[in-house]
Amino acid sequence: WAPVRASPGNMASPLTSADDEALIEEILARLTLREKLGQMMQPDWRTFRSAPKLSEAGAAVLPAWAGSAVKRALNAPLTDEQCDRSVGRHCLGSVLGGGGACPTPNEPLAWQAQAAAMQRAALRASSGLPLLVCNDSVHGQANLRDATLFPHHIGQGCMRDEGLVEELGAL
Repeated sequence: WAPVRASPGNMASPLTSADDEALIEEILARLTLREKLGQMMQPDWRTFRSAPKLSEAGAAVLPAWAGSAVKRALNAPLTDEQCDRSVGRHCLGSVLGGGGACPTPNEPLAWQAQAAAMQRAALRASSGLPLLVCNDSVHGQANLRDATLFPHHIGQGCMRDEGLVEELGAL
């Protein structure tokens, strides 16, 4: 079985070549069961941070002086150590930034630093496979401040402007 894609004349063709299939088989043969399981997981990267201590009532226990500085620290881009404890330890193949997930400061360089830390951890893991870093971005990168947002896919389809939809897809 191989995934198929539409090609000229509406015929289906495999997405992979025989060389690709051989490489895939080679990689799968060398992965342990634990590494294969890790490749199939996609946890939210916000779970990689240490959880704050909770009171009996379930509220975070923070010093009285800790205001926005602590909140910023809890959302700071992930460090190599945090990524090694999660991505590396579990040989993850993919991570997701779910709805509203963003590092602080919410700027391109913080996003880049965080993605780079996760990728370094993946490459240091025993599987040595690169990581697929995903984000919940149905409308474009809505979590990144000042990013361009696009209409939802169904809205784009309703425009009946195939050229514009292709142009948006190329961005």
